[in-house]
Amino acid sequence: YQRRVHGGTSAGRTSEASSPLNPQCTVQAPMASSTTRPISGGGIRRPHPVSAEALPNLARVTSAGRLRPSPTTSPSTSSPAPGAEPGESLIALYRSACVKHGIKPNSGLLKALPKEAGRFMSELNLSYNYIGVKGMQPLLDVLRVNKHLRVLNLNDNNLENKEIKELVQVLLASDSDELQILNLSNNPISLGAGSAIIDLLTAKRNLVEVHLDGTLIQSKIVEKIEEIAANNSAMAAKRV
Repeated sequence: YQRRVHGGTSAGRTSEASSPLNPQCTVQAPMASSTTRPISGGGIRRPHPVSAEALPNLARVTSAGRLRPSPTTSPSTSSPAPGAEPGESLIALYRSACVKHGIKPNSGLLKALPKEAGRFMSELNLSYNYIGVKGMQPLLDVLRVNKHLRVLNLNDNNLENKEIKELVQVLLASDSDELQILNLSNNPISLGAGSAIIDLLTAKRNLVEVHLDGTLIQSKIVEKIEEIAANNSAMAAKRV
């Protein structure tokens, strides 16, 4: 059973999430060749289109499928953040982190990361790329340095509660409050991850859309997440 929450109320069936328009830099990793997990209620579902004007009013806890990438625009630039060598690109940082953690770099992530120093990502789509438990650590090193992230899609990457908790800690520590969409669908996560997501939604009020289809998070926790997402959406609408 799956549901779509829009502005805090359930309605219809949905699937892919629309990403925010006009990001400073948009990247998408190639989808790995794997079979989509079956979804109850009629397969993969498609949502109604969401315009840029409607985004501040969007509050959803759902998803199945990939986030659509926005058109690529000029990258953002700023001074290197702590943890990155001066002039080091995100892809160079990722390679170094893989060496540090003793794992092979994920080919999809290598193709997605900017190669130019000072260039950051506003959207990162790693759906179906099987980052995995070990592969999450170098990605977290990149996310600690990256700025202006608005959309993060980690759908179907075999992540567990520990990895989601660590991800939330990285996002909470970030000075940026621009994250709007987080897709964690089809990962074997449960209560621990759900509680961490509540903490994230409470602290990051621009986060109005969370995708949790195909997880093991209890319905009571999901309902709480829906409530906070709806409140964030209402607050975002007032700021417009």
